[in-house]
Amino acid sequence: MVVKRKGGSLILVIIIGLFLSILGSAALFLSNSEAIRTTRQIEKMKAYYAARAGADAMADWMIGKTISQVKDYVDKNTDWQQLGDEDGLEFRIFINQNKSNSSVLNIISEGKYNNIKQKVVLTYEAVNEAQEYLFEMAAFSEQGVYIDGSSSITFSNTIKGTALITNSISDNSVELSGNPRINGDVYIGKDGNTQNVIKTPNTNYITGDKNVLKENKTYILPLFPVFDDSIPQRNPINLSGNKSSTVNQDGYYQEISIKGNNKLTIDTGTTGTIRKIRVRNLNIEQGHIDLIGNGKLELYIDDSLTLLGGSSINKSPNNNQLSTNNKKLTIYYGGASKPSLGGNIRIEGSIYIKTAELEIGGSNSITGSIISGGNKIEVKGAASTVQAVYAPNASVELSGSGELTGSVIAKHLKLTGNTHIRYFQIKTEDFPFEIPGAGSGYTLNYWYREVD
Repeated sequence: MVVKRKGGSLILVIIIGLFLSILGSAALFLSNSEAIRTTRQIEKMKAYYAARAGADAMADWMIGKTISQVKDYVDKNTDWQQLGDEDGLEFRIFINQNKSNSSVLNIISEGKYNNIKQKVVLTYEAVNEAQEYLFEMAAFSEQGVYIDGSSSITFSNTIKGTALITNSISDNSVELSGNPRINGDVYIGKDGNTQNVIKTPNTNYITGDKNVLKENKTYILPLFPVFDDSIPQRNPINLSGNKSSTVNQDGYYQEISIKGNNKLTIDTGTTGTIRKIRVRNLNIEQGHIDLIGNGKLELYIDDSLTLLGGSSINKSPNNNQLSTNNKKLTIYYGGASKPSLGGNIRIEGSIYIKTAELEIGGSNSITGSIISGGNKIEVKGAASTVQAVYAPNASVELSGSGELTGSVIAKHLKLTGNTHIRYFQIKTEDFPFEIPGAGSGYTLNYWYREVD
């Protein structure tokens, strides 16, 4: 006897339907999960590329940076920076020192897209960190040097070191004539031949070794500042007869004129203060500018500088040629005409001349560094400077009995008569201007992506 199960087929259909429904839901879930996973991967990749963009920007920024330029950014981070036009695509930078090695610097670039974050780490190592002094030689001349008479370039009479470096490889571009001396080693340009480049009537005129550079030297001018138009305008200062004056605030003057041995006193304020004085024409025919206070003075001169007779700016009361008093004064000269310096003037401070030529004559004395973007510097008579003459675009000429103590950086160098360049160590921290790429810096070791 056959028993009919009329509901059996229906139950089977329902079971199959449920199974297909579950299978479809599972497929939809897996599909949605894959879509979510794919979306997240795209977001992570965008965040990573944002981090890479920040890292690449930092790698470009680090080129030529010295340790002193970077140190102010250590243990600090930037705000989030928008990358391109896509909303939510950002990066930020954080710099820290390696905990186990203080000479290693980590630059962390963090990228973000829709709150998904990725990191790229650049690792830099300090090079020449122990370099204490800015220049290692008495003189550098891009295109060579001519020395005659009884002139000399001296690193030291007792200690071995470099007296002269040139990038030139041209025949006779280092020429000695008369009875001159180079006391120290000489380096000529890469791939040069010392026998062809150096011309001297007596090999004993060079006391050190003659060498060839492995790589030529490059010296770049610091940036000349843009003069601040926001400095308050003041009335002109004219001191003559028996009249002196004191300035204790920043100011922009059309003219400052001092005659009759009168004195202008500038109060620089407390330690850390930078007093800013801007003047279109500074004319000191016979007079003095003295500094008081524990701050520093930045003196900006637009058009002309005249300093004659026995005039002085920031003269040290003890007349100590190597006084640290010069750290208190920095002069920026933007005029096109040559500054008029004559007589027995004295400046204790550093001066940056934008483009003008410079002549230091008579018994003039500058205790500080001279930076020049001009094409000629002359040191004549018994004039002297102490610290550095940094003029990579200029011909530097010494004549009479002129003397430079420190280091000279020039395009071409000429010494005649009884003139001398004597090396004096200049600490990097004491040089008043930031030389791009000079001193110690960092080199990129490696980079890596920080994985979650």
